[in-house]
Amino acid sequence: MKYRLLILLGLLLLGLVWLNGPGLRLITPRVAVHFLEKAGLRGNFTVGGNLTGGLSFSDLHIEGDKELASLSIDKVTPEYEWRGLIRGELKGLTIDGVHADLRLGLEKPEEPEKPPLDLKKLVTTVRSIRGRVIPLNLELRNLTLAATREGKPVIGLAKSGLSHAAGSDDIRLELGAITDASGREWPAQQSAIVWSQDALDIRRIDPLPGVSLRDLVVQLPAGGEPSLDGELHLDEAVFLLYAAPGFSSAKIDLKEGKLQVDETARRFGVELPAAATLTSLSVELDQLLPDPKSATGTVRTLLENVAWQDWLSSELSLDATLTDAQATVNGRSKLLGTEIAVEATAPVARSEKSFTLGETTGKFNVADVPALLRELSARVPAIDPEAVAPASSIDGSFSVAFASNKPQSADVDLSLKPQDVTIATPMNIKARWAPDQPLAADLVLDGAKVNTTYQIQTAGYKASAEFEEFTTARIERWLSIAKVKLGGTASLTGRWDGGGEIKANKHRGELSFTQATWSREMAEPITAIGGMAYDWPSGFETKGLRVRMGEQGVALEAALSHGLLDLRNFTWTRGIEELAHGTASLPIPEDFSKWRDTLARDARPLDVSIDSKVLSLGLLKEWVPALEQLDPRSTGQLGIHVSGTYSDPLIDAKFVARDLRSPARPQLPPADLKISLVGGEGRLRLEGEATSPDFPAAVMKADMAFRPAEWAQNPASIKDEDLVARLDLPRLDLSRFNTLVPSAEQLSGALTGNVGVSGKVGKPEIKGLLELTGGALRLKDQRIPPLEGVAAAVEFALDRAVVKNLRATVAGGSLQGEGTLSLSEGKPGPLDVRLRGNHLPLLRNDYLIVRANGDLRLQGAWENAVVSGSVGLVDSIFYRDIELLPIGTPFTGPSAAAIPKFDKSQTQVGGMPEPFRNWGLNVTVRTDAPLIIRGNLANGDISGSMKIGGNLGNPAPDGDFKVRNFKASLPFSTLSVRSGLISFKPDSGFDPILEIRGTAEPRPYTVNVYAYGNASNPQLLLTSNPPLPDNEIMTLLATGTTTSGLEDPSVASSRAMHLLAEEIRHGRVSYTRRLRPLLGLLDKVNFSVAESDPYSNDKFSTATISLTDKWFLSTGMGETGDSRILAIWRLTFH
Repeated sequence: MKYRLLILLGLLLLGLVWLNGPGLRLITPRVAVHFLEKAGLRGNFTVGGNLTGGLSFSDLHIEGDKELASLSIDKVTPEYEWRGLIRGELKGLTIDGVHADLRLGLEKPEEPEKPPLDLKKLVTTVRSIRGRVIPLNLELRNLTLAATREGKPVIGLAKSGLSHAAGSDDIRLELGAITDASGREWPAQQSAIVWSQDALDIRRIDPLPGVSLRDLVVQLPAGGEPSLDGELHLDEAVFLLYAAPGFSSAKIDLKEGKLQVDETARRFGVELPAAATLTSLSVELDQLLPDPKSATGTVRTLLENVAWQDWLSSELSLDATLTDAQATVNGRSKLLGTEIAVEATAPVARSEKSFTLGETTGKFNVADVPALLRELSARVPAIDPEAVAPASSIDGSFSVAFASNKPQSADVDLSLKPQDVTIATPMNIKARWAPDQPLAADLVLDGAKVNTTYQIQTAGYKASAEFEEFTTARIERWLSIAKVKLGGTASLTGRWDGGGEIKANKHRGELSFTQATWSREMAEPITAIGGMAYDWPSGFETKGLRVRMGEQGVALEAALSHGLLDLRNFTWTRGIEELAHGTASLPIPEDFSKWRDTLARDARPLDVSIDSKVLSLGLLKEWVPALEQLDPRSTGQLGIHVSGTYSDPLIDAKFVARDLRSPARPQLPPADLKISLVGGEGRLRLEGEATSPDFPAAVMKADMAFRPAEWAQNPASIKDEDLVARLDLPRLDLSRFNTLVPSAEQLSGALTGNVGVSGKVGKPEIKGLLELTGGALRLKDQRIPPLEGVAAAVEFALDRAVVKNLRATVAGGSLQGEGTLSLSEGKPGPLDVRLRGNHLPLLRNDYLIVRANGDLRLQGAWENAVVSGSVGLVDSIFYRDIELLPIGTPFTGPSAAAIPKFDKSQTQVGGMPEPFRNWGLNVTVRTDAPLIIRGNLANGDISGSMKIGGNLGNPAPDGDFKVRNFKASLPFSTLSVRSGLISFKPDSGFDPILEIRGTAEPRPYTVNVYAYGNASNPQLLLTSNPPLPDNEIMTLLATGTTTSGLEDPSVASSRAMHLLAEEIRHGRVSYTRRLRPLLGLLDKVNFSVAESDPYSNDKFSTATISLTDKWFLSTGMGETGDSRILAIWRLTFH
C-alpha cells in the first residue's frame, strides 16, 4: 500500500511537471483551435515557457470569412504571480506585433430581434470592467490595421500602441499614420483617455482621417444611465453632440464650418452619385430609447452646390418633422434657374412591430417656367432656346394612398398659369392612377376639354375632346417652345369621341366639326365643315366634308368599306365654275401588313380619273402662299388616268404649263413645259419638253421596265432594272442673259450640253458635258479688267467632275487651267485643280500696276486641300507725283517726325466658311522682275521673295523684300537709301517689319533717317551732324535751313525763291514740265540763292557741281557783285 501511494504521488508529480511545461504547450493550442472553429475562424499559435517560470503566446494567426479576414499577433506575454494566477488575477499584459485585416460592407444575415439594451446594466458592467483594468499594467505595441470594401482599400493604420500604468486613470494612445481610401496619408498622433469612476473622458482622438472627437465625455453614474456630450470634427465642419441620460433624446448641430459630403464619403471608400456641400444641420430626436419605433423629432438641413451628372442646384433645403401621429417634409431647391418647392404631409400609425404611413398629401410649385425652359433647352433638343415663353408658374397638388406602406392610388392636379392670361391660355391637367385600374387624365384649356383613360395591361384607350371656339392663337406661345410654328391660326368648334386598342391597331370613333377656320397672313382664310366616322382598319366615311377659301371651294366624298377606297366625288370650283373633277376606286388590303401581296396579286380593278381645265396657276397661290412667285398669266392643265390592276396598271398622265414667267425677273422670256408619263405593257416612259421664244427646245426622255407585281414581292429588284434617260440642252447664247447681270456691261458666249443616264436604277451611271466657247465678260467697274476668249469644257458624272481646256485672256495676260473633283454620295471628295497665268493683271489703280506669272495647284482631300505653287511679279510699277511746294498754303511750323501708318491686316477667320479656311498654303511669292518705284521725287526698286504657309483662314508669310537704289529728291537735298529691308514673319502676318536707313545732306548738315518697326505702327528716328532736334531736322529737310535761319525775312524770301527755282528745275510745277528735258542737264548742279556764308555772313548765290564723292567745284556771286570760285574737299565723320 505504501508503495502504491508513493507511485501515485510520483505520477502526480510527474503529471504536474508535464502539465507545467510540455502538456500546457500541447493542450492549449488544441483547445483554442476547437473554440475558434466553432466561431467560424481558423487559426493556430505557439505556447512558450511554463506556468512557474512564465508563459508566452507567439505566432498567432487567425483567418475568417466574414468581417475579420485575418489577425496575426507576434507575441502575447501575461504578467502574473503564481498565487494570483490560481485566483484568476493578472498583474499585466503585453501584446506585441498585432495586424488585422477587415472586410467592410458585407451583407449581414437576418438575426432574431434582440431585447432592448439595458443601459443601467451596461453602466454597471463598464464600471466593473474598469475595476479589473485599472490595477493592470497594459501595453499594446506595433498594432497595424487594413480595411477594405469590395476589394478596394478604405483605411490603413500604421504602427500604433496603447499603454496603461497600474492604478492610473489615464490610458495613453499612440496612433500611427492613417491612409484613407484616396491614398492620402494623415500624420501620426498621440491622445489620452481618462477613465474615472463616473466618466469616460476623451480630450481628443482622431480615429479616422478627417474625423476628430474632442472633449467627449460619457457620464457613467453609479446606478444610473449613461449620457454623452462632445464635439465631432469632420474636415472643416464642427458638430455638437448631445445625448440625455439613457439616450432618451439626442441633438446634433452644425456649429461652424461646412462639409463637402462627397469628398468625405470618398475618403471612406464610398462613392456617392452626387456632390454637395453641407452648410447647415440641426437634428433633434426624442424618445429614442428604449423603443426607437416611438421616436419623434425634427431634421433641418441645407445643402449648397448640389451636383448630379450635369445637373446643378445652387441650394437645396429639407425640413422634416415626425410627431406621434404625423410626418411632414418640406423641400426647396434652386434648380434650372428657378425655385422648386415641395410640401408633403402623411399620418403615421405606430405599433410594436411596424411603422405605417397613411394617405400622403402635398403640393408643389415651380416659380419661373421660362427660366426652367431656357436651362432645359441646352439638354433637350426639342426645346427652342430662342422661344419667348410666357411669364408663368406651375402649381400643383398630389395625394398618394398607402396600404401596408405600399402605394394603392395616386392623384395629381397640375396647373400652368401665365401671369398675363390674355397672351396665352392657362392649362390644367388632372391624372389618377390605381392598380388594376385605367390611368385617367384630363386636360382643360381655353376652348378645349380632353378626357382620356388608358388601360396599361391591354393598351386600350377611350378618349373624347370637345372644342368650343378653340383657337390655336391661345397656344402659339406654348407651341413655339417645342419649335412648332403653325404658319397660321386655326379655330375649331366640334367634338371627337374615340377609343381602341393600340397593340391590335384597332381604332374607332367619330369626328364632327360645325366650324373650322385656317387663317394666314396675306391670304384669305380657309373654312371647312363636315365630319368623319371611322372603324379602323375596317373602314371610314366622310360626312359632308366641304372646304372653301374665297370664291374657291373643294368638295370631297370618300369612304372605305369592304376593302375598297371609294373617292365618290372630288370637285374643285370657283363660284359656279368647275375647275377640276375626279373620282377614284382603289382596293385596300384587310391587313395593311400584307400590302405587298395586294399589289402583287389583287385582281380587283382600280380606277383613277382626275382632270382639270386650263387654269391660271395663280389660283394655287390662294391655297399655298409659297407659290407667290407664280405669274397669274401662267396657265396649266393636269390629267391623270389609271386603270387595270395593281399588278398590271395602265398609266396615262399629262401636265402642260404655258407662259411660265418669273415676276422677280421680267426680263426672262416666257416658257412652255410639257410632261407626259405613260405606263403599260411592261414599260414606263417619261417625256418632257421645255420651249421658249427664240430658243431651241430642251428635251428630256426616259425609259425603263415597268413590273409593279415583281417590285411589290421584291422591292429591291427595282434597283436592278435598266434605266435609259437623256437631257439635251439647246445652244444658249449668253448675250441674251446680259440683262440678268446688272453689274455686267457685256456678257457673251455660247453654252451647249447634255446629260445621259444609263445603267441600273440602284446604280445609275450619269454622264454629262457642258461646253463654253467664245465667252466674254466686261464689268461696268472699269477697275476690273475684262475677260475675253473664255472657253472651257466640263465633264461630270456621279463620282467626278472634270474641267478641261480652261482658257481666257485678261488685259493682255493669259489664263489656263484644268482640274478634277471627286464626288462620293453627292459630297465633294479629293480634288486636283491647276491654274497657270502669264502676265495676269492683279492690281491696277492710279499709282500701282501689278502683273504676275503664276502656277498654282489645289490638291488633296476636300476638307484639307493644299494650295501650292509660285507667283512671280513682272512688269510692275509704283508711280506717284508728290507736290512739295504748298503754294497758297500758310506755313504753320514743322510737326513732330513721323511716317505714314498702314492699316494692319486682319485675318477674318470667322468670315471664311468651312472647309476653305482649313485649306493649307504652300505658295512662293517672288519678284521675277523688280517692282519699279518711279515719281517726280523718288526712284528705286523692290525685289525679294517670301513663302506663304499656314492656311487660308490664317496665312503665315515668311520672307524678305529689299529696297535698293532708292533716291528721293528733297527741295535742297537728296534722300538716298542704298538698301532697306521689308520682312514678313508668320507671327505678324501681312503686317511687315521695316528696317530702312537713308541719308540726306542739306549743306552744311548731314541727316540720317532710320525707319523701323511694323508697318501698322512704324517708328522714325532722325539724327543730324551737327546735332539738331527732330523738328529742326524736319525744317532743314523742307527749307534747307533751320528755324533760326528763317527769322530774317530776307533769308526766308531767298529760301522761298530757291525752293521755287528747284521745283521749276525738276519739272514739279505743272506749267514748267515741258522744260524738264532741258533743265534735266543741270541735275548734278546744286543751286543756292542769297545764302549766308557761315564764316563772313556775306550772302552769295552759288552753283556747286560734284566732281567726285569728295571733290566739289563751287562758284558764286555776292550782293555787291563780288564773285568767288572755291574747290571743296569734304571729309565726313561717322
